[in-house]
Amino acid sequence: PYKDYAKDATATVQLVGSYYQVPYPFGYTIKSVPNITQNEVGKLENGKKVNVYREDPNGFVEFSFENAQEKYWTLKKNLKL
Repeated sequence: PYKDYAKDATATVQLVGSYYQVPYPFGYTIKSVPNITQNEVGKLENGKKVNVYREDPNGFVEFSFENAQEKYWTLKKNLKL
């Protein structure tokens, strides 16, 4: 039950928070993607624009950085939609 955002929707980072490969922080192997050993990818930069795609029921938003194809997840509170 994801909530999809409009095509070409963008957001601005308002809080420096972590972003992840899958939409929850944890330190175990990701069974659906076993080659990923570290879920946390990095920290968001305040004021940076990102493309947003969908929101999960737990408050995580799938996004990508401008001019990049890789998609990640962060908490909705980190973004100004």
